[in-house]
Amino acid sequence: MEITEDQQDDNHEVQRPTDCPVQPLQQCQHEITYKLSLLPPGPSSTSTINKLSYQPNSKPNPSSSQSVSKKPPLLLHTVHDSSIEIPVILSEAIPSSDYDIHNIRPISKSGLVITLNFEDDKIKLSTAIQKISSKVTIKNTGKRHPSMILYNVPSNISDEEIQSHLQVFQTNQCPLKIRFQFKGRLSNTRNLVFETPSAQFHKLKNIKKVPIKWKMYYLSEFHHIKRCNFCQSFGHTTKDSRYNIPSWANCVGHHQTKDCASNYHLCVNCYTQNSFNSSDPVIFHSAKDFNCPCFQEELARFRKSRDY
Repeated sequence: MEITEDQQDDNHEVQRPTDCPVQPLQQCQHEITYKLSLLPPGPSSTSTINKLSYQPNSKPNPSSSQSVSKKPPLLLHTVHDSSIEIPVILSEAIPSSDYDIHNIRPISKSGLVITLNFEDDKIKLSTAIQKISSKVTIKNTGKRHPSMILYNVPSNISDEEIQSHLQVFQTNQCPLKIRFQFKGRLSNTRNLVFETPSAQFHKLKNIKKVPIKWKMYYLSEFHHIKRCNFCQSFGHTTKDSRYNIPSWANCVGHHQTKDCASNYHLCVNCYTQNSFNSSDPVIFHSAKDFNCPCFQEELARFRKSRDY
């Protein structure tokens, strides 16, 4: 069993404006029919009936995850503590117009992240920065350690006790870093998310359950993938949603979960993707389906950022 950050967000109910339009039950199916009629014809539009038999356990389209590519970033820091900001230093030696830049944002310790649209531009800019290496240095981003989550541990069990039980299964005796914790599904329990270096990760993932005080507690990989339970979009959780009108995960209707009367599943993310680029992904599934092509793209992107 695996968990993502959207599931963590389920434990925190977010109040929405009371004037949000709630769709009547009888309109739910009509909205699906209407939205399907707006879909651009895709390469397999004639096979719509076959899509209705989509099986949640079927394997996703490989191309949806294999095609994921992350825009190449550069992390810059000044060589010595300086009152001169990096943009000023770069402006004196390197014209920004020579590069296809996607984004620029400041980070801690007066650093700067420059995201480029193409790898060639990243190499070109890196070469130019090396010529002024006495002022600015490039820091390798590297990959982060994967994470494990321990479920529903009683709140009265201390972190030290938990660590001591985990160390029995580790290849070294160093305590794991607790990245964060949040309320468990059961009363007076908590879920703990640990940073786990590769060797520890594979060992703990294989055991799946950990005995603590004569009870077994489930352990699995944690994916740092944010998905909003209000609008179903990736990249943020419910508390940060910018929308006032909900999108239900099962039918793309604009109503709350409890008001859904649809007999069909339709993924709002795959529907939207198809509307924009006619990619024709399988759309007849819940937005929360683990095999959703859009989710698989996010998962592939996340896994590329971890050192397994």
